[in-house]
Amino acid sequence: MLQEILKKEPDFRLQQIKKAMFDVECKSWGDITTLSKNLRAELEDKIPWMSVTEMKKQKSEKDGTMKALLKLQDGLAIETVAMPNTRDAWTLCLSSQVGCAVGCAFCATGKMGLKRNLTREEIVDQYRYWMSQNLKITNVVLMGMGEPLLNYENVRDAFSDILRYSGVGANHIVISTVGIIDKLNYLLTDELWPNVRIAISLHSAIGETRKKLVPFHTDNFYQDLIVWAKKYEEKLGAKNRYLSFELVLLKGVNDSEEEAKALIDFLKCIGLCKINLLIYNPSLQSEKNEMESTLEKNALEFQNRIQSTGFICTIRKSFGRDISGACGQLAGEKLQ
Repeated sequence: MLQEILKKEPDFRLQQIKKAMFDVECKSWGDITTLSKNLRAELEDKIPWMSVTEMKKQKSEKDGTMKALLKLQDGLAIETVAMPNTRDAWTLCLSSQVGCAVGCAFCATGKMGLKRNLTREEIVDQYRYWMSQNLKITNVVLMGMGEPLLNYENVRDAFSDILRYSGVGANHIVISTVGIIDKLNYLLTDELWPNVRIAISLHSAIGETRKKLVPFHTDNFYQDLIVWAKKYEEKLGAKNRYLSFELVLLKGVNDSEEEAKALIDFLKCIGLCKINLLIYNPSLQSEKNEMESTLEKNALEFQNRIQSTGFICTIRKSFGRDISGACGQLAGEKLQ
């Protein structure tokens, strides 16, 4: 619709509008004073200032994390999270889909199934929503609802906008994916791809285990990923923009010495990278005793095994568990 309205306008008009949309002083189309009154009136009449509407916002009493339930224009809903970070500012966790088709065994979003992809505007407007809450935003992660690379073009274009107009740098933006190999290969040759950081949700370096956790796993996944990682390092890698791998450690599933050894062998084929170990966060959608997080001592032992081989390995702190805002807990509540 916006492109239609701007057909008779000069090419730079769209850039003016996008810049204004990331300006905290602009709260409506009428505030964009670089546009004519007639154009502002037409935009006000035909296009909502934001494609998302806040339905509910919660704040964690434990760590200050905030979670928002946002209604989309078709009545569906998504969740997005703002977490306080060590820079005395905020890290945003955005969603890329309503639901998810991947169906990871430990993830509440996967139990929803896939409703639809989010548009470019709906992804950007999650950022703009938190911006309107007067937050100082320094980091953005695409680790919310959905598999980003199954919504490739909208994710690419949305983060190109965020990178260009928000002031958040590429090294402070992370897109997390289970590893859709054909899309990973495509982005290496895509001149429009914003060179942000990439995190691969690995969860196990043993195929049998990973298949149980990530149904999208394929038999040749590890070999394909190793080949891709070498190409990524050559084309897009940098000292401060390396790959990271994520593992949700589950008791008796992927926290054993055998799992750690397999991971080390895999990482040696990758080279420079970082490993993030995540704490499993049960959700309201999880059946009782369906899965359990690994014990703290097991997580520390797992971390020590990885670090002993020279790889950077961290145990990521969970934010917003008490409001179901932590990794794996987002499920887009049904609107009443």
